[in-house]
Amino acid sequence: MDESIIQELLSLPCYVIDLLPKQVKADSKGQFFSVESFFLQSSEYPVLRRKFRDILLKLNCYYDISVWDTSADTVTDFPAPQDIARIISANQHFLYFVISERRTLITVDSDDIYITVYSADEEIIGIIRSLSQAEGLFFRKSSGNKE
Repeated sequence: MDESIIQELLSLPCYVIDLLPKQVKADSKGQFFSVESFFLQSSEYPVLRRKFRDILLKLNCYYDISVWDTSADTVTDFPAPQDIARIISANQHFLYFVISERRTLITVDSDDIYITVYSADEEIIGIIRSLSQAEGLFFRKSSGNKE
């Protein structure tokens, strides 16, 4: 996997698959950080990871995906479904999922309650939006995108 392509894709507009329909403002009166900690440190986190896994497994029905596991510094091209499941379940660091034919990058970080999708075209957006909704999650533009 070419790291320069990864760096290029990371600089492009992105979307997130998230628990929340929009980003929480820094001055919010809510308890975002307490809720985030709850999801990361409770039995709910494996449930959330399974939702991410299921989205990626289903997306793999439409596109060939390559996975770069940064903790092991290994790349798996066209992983079998059980390999995707294992990689996501065992991940303690950062994963890059690349759909080369669409020049799309999906990042999964073990310290986050969302995943990020870079350089998605309309077709992928439609599929990921549907898959996210089916898992009870939201797919939206990242607030860092320039409109």
